[in-house]
Amino acid sequence: MLAFVAGLALVAGCSGGAGPDASATIAQLDAATARYAGFVHAMAADSIAAMYTPDGEMLGTGMHAIQSPDSIRAFLAAFTNVKVDSQTMNREAITIGDTVSVVWGTYTQVATVTGHPPVHVAGRFVAQWVRRAGAPWKIRRMLTQPAPVER
Repeated sequence: MLAFVAGLALVAGCSGGAGPDASATIAQLDAATARYAGFVHAMAADSIAAMYTPDGEMLGTGMHAIQSPDSIRAFLAAFTNVKVDSQTMNREAITIGDTVSVVWGTYTQVATVTGHPPVHVAGRFVAQWVRRAGAPWKIRRMLTQPAPVER
């Protein structure tokens, strides 16, 4: 239900170069992913939206793609009755490119909708990050996929 809040990205062609800047790029993307998770924890719609490119997309299982920072901001701002109690995003794999990199990982989230008990969600994410010269990494696409619910 709330897995879409975690954010996140269908991947389209990136190169997997591991040059001398690979360690720095991995550190930058890990820091950006942690910042994103922190913004989700705070339900900071403006800050989350600002991490996307102008043509950025937020995708989740069972939802339509939300395109553009303005649409992402409006979508997230509508969840006034949701409090994210905890949020984690952990990298499991990464593909590094000069201007496009992709991070695959897992997420967990505990969120409370006003008047209801906390909901625990977990799953996978993939984020396609792009970087323009002299600019920080931004999210082009983020896809979340919740883990199947055990019955």
